[in-house]
Amino acid sequence: MGKKRKLDAVKQQDGFFCPACNQMALKWPVFSRHLQRCCPDLLSGKDQLCDQGLEQAQIEAENIRETLKQAVAEEEVLRRQCIQLTFTGVDDEGDRIRRDVAAVAKLMELPEARIKLMLHRALRAIPLVADEEPITVIYEDDDLLAVSKPPFLVTAPKHRWQGGSLVNRVLNYLGKPPHPLHRLDMNTSGVVLFAKTPDIVAAMHEQFREQQAQKQYLAIGLGIPNQATFSADGPIGQHPTLKVARMVCGDGLPSRTDFWVLGKSEVDFTSEVAPSELVPDISSLETRKASLLCCAPRTGRTHQIRVHLAHSGHPIAGDEIYGLKVTWTPRQLLHAVRLRVTHPRTNKPLDLQAPLPEDFEKALARLGIDMPQQLPDLTP
Repeated sequence: MGKKRKLDAVKQQDGFFCPACNQMALKWPVFSRHLQRCCPDLLSGKDQLCDQGLEQAQIEAENIRETLKQAVAEEEVLRRQCIQLTFTGVDDEGDRIRRDVAAVAKLMELPEARIKLMLHRALRAIPLVADEEPITVIYEDDDLLAVSKPPFLVTAPKHRWQGGSLVNRVLNYLGKPPHPLHRLDMNTSGVVLFAKTPDIVAAMHEQFREQQAQKQYLAIGLGIPNQATFSADGPIGQHPTLKVARMVCGDGLPSRTDFWVLGKSEVDFTSEVAPSELVPDISSLETRKASLLCCAPRTGRTHQIRVHLAHSGHPIAGDEIYGLKVTWTPRQLLHAVRLRVTHPRTNKPLDLQAPLPEDFEKALARLGIDMPQQLPDLTP
């Protein structure tokens, strides 16, 4: 079924479609049992929807399809109410809050599973906003679009009715909603890959899930590592006190990142740094030297490169959580420079590289580091 298909009760040639989840059944008894499991609240006062013993001829005679259309209309009203209750709540101080599924279910007197599905489908029905800001295209064909995300831009909007994300810009460029295949942190720049057609999304997601997609990042780290190449192989889990942060810990998920030192700087910038959230004492870090690092994450944990570099004693310059704030950059200097995947239709490798953003180039110039002509081999 097409993604733009509106909520509909039935199609004569296909069978019966649930007004709540759009699941289809060819036989009425099967469909009636599904309704009583999925959306029993829509059956109130609709005896025809509950009668599993009716035959097809009787259903037509009873005008069951009109009854289903009424159920669809009721479902649409419930979805609007669900959206309103979810996003228009206020706390005791008058600030807007988002109610969770349990709170909305209690207010609407419906099961949580019903509210969760209702909210999901209601949000999917809201059209995305198209932003007119230009994008930098790295690669494009009939199936895939790779762009270079600038820093200070989220990959996807928090709500479908809000703009201000890379997805919204790509939507304007393509004229149709894109399918983001992975994400970057707001302050991380670099390659982001989108699918233009939905039929290749599952195959591409599998590449990322199984670590078949190979990634390289550039980072400017504090200090200079003792070795030209090294690896961080520490499990990553939730930080105990800072909700947005992660840390290397014994009960975390297995994580590994490989690193190469591409350039070194002897510039002393001690007077240009300030503490971060997890590094209140700046004396514990080297601020008289810096290095350009190539980082290849072999797993895909949240903040993996940032956490591993901080754990290795070389946090990223400008990282307000794990490193130090620096006067010459307003963000962590981390750039997704390269992504290598296999094309889902041709089965040929794609090597996608994003140019350095202006702020990263200026930081390298400030430190006197030259960008090398070639990146290291991606082979693990």
